[in-house]
Amino acid sequence: MGYPADGSFRWIHLDGTHLLWWPFELDIRETVQRMGGCDAIFVTGNVSVLGASIGFEVSYDLIHDFRGSLVVVPGNNDAQREPSELTFLFGLWHDPAVRDKFWDPASELRALVDKAFANFDAYSRRVMPAGTVRGRLPGDFSVSLPSVRVIGLNTAFSMIGGDRTEGAIVDPRQIAPLCEPAMDERLRILITHHAPDQLDRSVRGLFDTEIAPPGRFHLHLCGGAHDLGETRIHPKQHGLVIHGLERDGYLAGKVDFDHLENSVLIERRRDAGGRWTSRETPLPLDLPQKSAPAVQRSEGPPVTVERIVLENFRLFHRLELDLRHTSRLPGNWTCIAGINGAGKSSIVQAIALAVLGDELGRELGGKWLDRCRRIDNASKYDAKIEVVFRDPGGRERVTRLDIMSDGSLWSPPESKSFGGELRNRVCLAYGATRNLSPSAELHTSTKSDDVRSMMTVFDPLARLANAESVLRLTSAPLFQSLIRQVFDKEVEVAERTSGIQFRVGGREVVEAVDLPDGFRTSAAWLADLCAAWMKKRPELASRPDPALIEAIVVIDEVDLHLHPSLQRSLVPRLRAALPRVQWIVTTHSPLVLANFDSSEIIALDRSAEGGIRKLDRQIMGFTTDQIYEWLMGTEPTGAALENQVDAPESDDSEIAEMLLMSPRSNAEDAKQRYQKLRSRLSGTKP
Repeated sequence: MGYPADGSFRWIHLDGTHLLWWPFELDIRETVQRMGGCDAIFVTGNVSVLGASIGFEVSYDLIHDFRGSLVVVPGNNDAQREPSELTFLFGLWHDPAVRDKFWDPASELRALVDKAFANFDAYSRRVMPAGTVRGRLPGDFSVSLPSVRVIGLNTAFSMIGGDRTEGAIVDPRQIAPLCEPAMDERLRILITHHAPDQLDRSVRGLFDTEIAPPGRFHLHLCGGAHDLGETRIHPKQHGLVIHGLERDGYLAGKVDFDHLENSVLIERRRDAGGRWTSRETPLPLDLPQKSAPAVQRSEGPPVTVERIVLENFRLFHRLELDLRHTSRLPGNWTCIAGINGAGKSSIVQAIALAVLGDELGRELGGKWLDRCRRIDNASKYDAKIEVVFRDPGGRERVTRLDIMSDGSLWSPPESKSFGGELRNRVCLAYGATRNLSPSAELHTSTKSDDVRSMMTVFDPLARLANAESVLRLTSAPLFQSLIRQVFDKEVEVAERTSGIQFRVGGREVVEAVDLPDGFRTSAAWLADLCAAWMKKRPELASRPDPALIEAIVVIDEVDLHLHPSLQRSLVPRLRAALPRVQWIVTTHSPLVLANFDSSEIIALDRSAEGGIRKLDRQIMGFTTDQIYEWLMGTEPTGAALENQVDAPESDDSEIAEMLLMSPRSNAEDAKQRYQKLRSRLSGTKP
């Protein structure tokens, strides 16, 4: 793991985000400012009331724009109440047969628990950091932050019957899949709603020996208890147990890795008169010595896409694409070219679906998935996507996704396994509507971050993101460096106290939404790329060097809205600025196509064998007219002239003069030249 740039880890600890009305929000912002930032916001349950979806929405609106990663476990109030027979079942938890029945994957009892926490699960998938590994129950997870590992467990699942009075239940089978890879981070945190002494007596021994044995965790953050008085920290054999504040305040904490004696817990309380008081308590932590600094690059090459096979996907009966090639140009680029309707956007959608996998792909909704199935003679066929990746170890990893006639998605287990690894990496896809919205996109707000970031690939009405939120998440020095390398002095980042703005052409300073279209659409996805890199590799994103970014980036119509001068220079600049990114782009622009080695171009052509035209020459030296004619099969002049020629009332002399006009010959020059030619042909002097 990387090491925090300033040698500390800072957090806010909330017990119930329904308390976050404006006085709390204002005080939290001031506390974060005094601490010098916030790396994580821990919520130990009770985000909503009785699992109502509206409660989660209100919570999201209140805390989504805090800068720290949001990490949340469910409490009793985050579940919808289920039949009371579950209360009877959990009362028999001491019986091994009951436990085995519950953990059976086909158990109807497990299904009831999943249903009870469905709204919470959707909320957590939306707000938790990218790369979060999910466990066996909704609310079980593992997430890695710089030098910190956090594991969360659902201890509220036994309370969904609503009338259980015994202690909460937790099981070793919840944590077993979350401890891989080995937990070697410098600071390890367990987060639950219930404290150890609130657990049922039948499971306390297992908690101490199998879930949180000595040495596994340093801190255990849990919900508040009613009778703690002034003591929030309780040393236990498995680490320091820290109880949240239930009603009248919140906690903040800071671990100073370089000077552990300066680590502190801050307790903020608000009295009946609205006055805030603060109390600081030292955190007596015993952590290992500082780990080695993070390497500047990942060992070995990044993950890359090598081959794509589509069957019955949109207009393709079958299409095979091989992205492995040897190019004389730097970087890993593939450019897919073709006329409208050739299927370029379909390939972009297929790659996006392969990255999302079946679990996240379902969030797109049946409408968009159904459109991916090929139609022939009014019949729809089940679609199949197969993408072959090459992992950093040099192994081929195959992801397969089938879109079935009933709207369901299916992937084999090995695809699911690699899909989980992919979500720890930066894999992004942008459609032709990638633009910054001046406000939040409400119709995609309920989807998880990974799905929401790819909605422009499927929904032509979707926009990339709210401008303010994307730029807030962006590492400003990294983004500033990238903009400088891509746009040179045409657009520059101008940081203001109110956020990031832009200087256009060295003159006026404007907001992101006021940028010219071409700059705005490009700045949108560049900002999104920096934000994704910051979330998934924060230890590297702190360095303002775009060359460190490793990603797979797929862009439909990379030339969108760009001025011809920028179309001509964009790809070479991106090759230089982001050498460790694999690019898969589509374009209609001959100015963009002229920047590719012929081996990097996939020319879609339905009349060619396999649907792909093989190029037998380089086009880097072609003019735009030559690329239009030879590669795109399009006349480089407008159809209006042809219509003029075919018109019955056309004047041959006017048409001849138009044909003689050029960038070097104006209308008068063309008229004089026409008169000369006409005179020569007729044998008379002009």
